[in-house]
Amino acid sequence: MVNTCCLPAKLRSILQVQVILDCFPALQPEQIIVRNLGQYTQQLQSALQSVSKEGFDIVLDAVSGEYFQPSYDAMARGGRHVIFGAASWTPTGNTIMRHIMTHYDIL
Repeated sequence: MVNTCCLPAKLRSILQVQVILDCFPALQPEQIIVRNLGQYTQQLQSALQSVSKEGFDIVLDAVSGEYFQPSYDAMARGGRHVIFGAASWTPTGNTIMRHIMTHYDIL
């Protein structure tokens, strides 16, 4: 059973927090983080303290990049870190076509 979950979502305003609170009334405002990279580790710890937990059982990470390590470090022993759709791992530019043009003869 999952007791704690971290979802590093792209929350950037208090309005988005209110939408989440309206959708999930069991959550407390202290459990929702509006990401701030300079304070993200402390934000994670504060969210865990608000529910008296030492680590997250699961991290659902669609952001990755600089947010990966703090989220990973905040996991409970035996926790899971699920990365999906991470924009920071998406190649930029036309990488596939550049690879094809470099390595194959195109007629």
